Amino acid sequence: MPKQRSLLSLYLPSSAFFVFFLLFTTISLEAAPKYKTTKSGLKYLITSKVKKGIAVQPLHTVQILFTQTLEDGTPIASSVDPKNPLEFIYGNGEVLKGWEEAVSLMKIGEKGSFIIPPSLAYGEKKAGKIPANSTIKIEIELIGAYQTFYNPNRTDYISTASGLKYLIHNKKRTNEAVKAGNYVVLHYTGYVIGADGKKKVFDASRKNSGPSIIQCGVKKFINGLDEGIMLGNIGDSITIVIPPALGYGAKANQLVPANSTLGFDIYIEKQINPFAEEPKEMIRKNGFTYGFIEKKSETNAKLNDIVKVNLVGYYKLSDGTPYIFESSHEKQQTQEFRLGNSIENPAWLYVLQQCGKGDKVKFMMDPEIARSELKKLIPEDVSVFFEFEIMDIQAPSFLPVEFVTPIKFDNGIKISLVVEGKGEALDSADVAFVHYTGFTIDSLGNKKVFDSSFDRGRAFKLTVGAGEVIKGWDKGLIGRKEEDQFRIEIPSELGYGKEGVPPLIFQNETLYFDMYIVKIFKSEVSTQNKG
Repeated sequence: MPKQRSLLSLYLPSSAFFVFFLLFTTISLEAAPKYKTTKSGLKYLITSKVKKGIAVQPLHTVQILFTQTLEDGTPIASSVDPKNPLEFIYGNGEVLKGWEEAVSLMKIGEKGSFIIPPSLAYGEKKAGKIPANSTIKIEIELIGAYQTFYNPNRTDYISTASGLKYLIHNKKRTNEAVKAGNYVVLHYTGYVIGADGKKKVFDASRKNSGPSIIQCGVKKFINGLDEGIMLGNIGDSITIVIPPALGYGAKANQLVPANSTLGFDIYIEKQINPFAEEPKEMIRKNGFTYGFIEKKSETNAKLNDIVKVNLVGYYKLSDGTPYIFESSHEKQQTQEFRLGNSIENPAWLYVLQQCGKGDKVKFMMDPEIARSELKKLIPEDVSVFFEFEIMDIQAPSFLPVEFVTPIKFDNGIKISLVVEGKGEALDSADVAFVHYTGFTIDSLGNKKVFDSSFDRGRAFKLTVGAGEVIKGWDKGLIGRKEEDQFRIEIPSELGYGKEGVPPLIFQNETLYFDMYIVKIFKSEVSTQNKG
């Protein structure tokens, strides 16, 4: 009688059984990875290694992606977007001890899994939703690191009479000194220096997506920083230690405690002189003076045109240093003006109409004219200077309604439909996004724009019939469709009536709007009414 064979052997030859056993064993081993344990009790496993990776240096800022959970898998926190990693200064006590030790075991580019005992995590204290005595598991990818401070161990500072301390790190300085009133382009790290010497970063140009452009030597910011920058030359790397009296003093905010000693590590990349040469000739008008630094264009801007300029606006301090209160350099974009009554200051309106594309101009306003527009920006009794270059001029664009027969309504509204849209018509309570240009027409047929959503670069949102706009809009938009382009003529009584909006709109003035319905969102109320 043959020996009874196992069920397994009925289906597998002995050699196949051996292969299956090895495969099963391998899978079992992979499913239960073996962690190593440090003396402190941290368990770690480097899951993705880099052969020639670089270890993180103390006091460097590390950038990590992570997922943190309790031991049972309950989520705690995570940061997995490579464009917005978690950053902290390694070795500065800013994170859990277990996190610090985990990073010390990694190289840049590596991934690791770590099990942190309570003694290296939150200990016996409850932290939010994390129970006391919790073991934490964290998956980390160390994606980068960079130097946070300049030579943090040096102590050979130079002291100034004010109490400021500074240290210039680079050996080869340029001969170009920083000049008061100019802009400087700075890379910086600002930090609070604690009583124990630890540094806590509260601001950095790196976090702000690039260097900062600031006017120096006019005390626009804390005195210690202004003084420190003026001690440098272009190309210098400087550490400045600022006592409380030259910093924020007894004032506290969310980032800087009261009476804090501050540190700044600064690299002065370059300086920009934003001021032009004096015009050869200046023309005097009623309360202002202007002249061309450079006149290129024979065609000047006209009413309703949109004029784009790079400008610097300033007044002079008692020592003659220009103090800039408005600048395209700081905003890093051109400024736009629509020539019309919306420009409050007559000096601006006049001078811009004397200029064309490419022209460079300087003009000065007497104190009384300057104060009419700039009360919050300038002191009393100072003359104001503007230097600007015309970058572009755009003529207004009005809808071609000359050959369109207007639709007339009993309430006096007229609509000239140039382009017919699609979809459901607007009704009360619907939400609409519209672009528009509003204007009046004088007795000679000249259009005068008083408002335009295009100037602001975004569509205007309103709820139809909710009284958020003039009556002419609420009534005239009913029945219009998405993507409609039309001109609406609104009688005065459905606009601003007898009061008007001087100087933009006169009393009893008819209003015109060239409109484009960008998007319609139907409300439940209007849908139910239709049903």
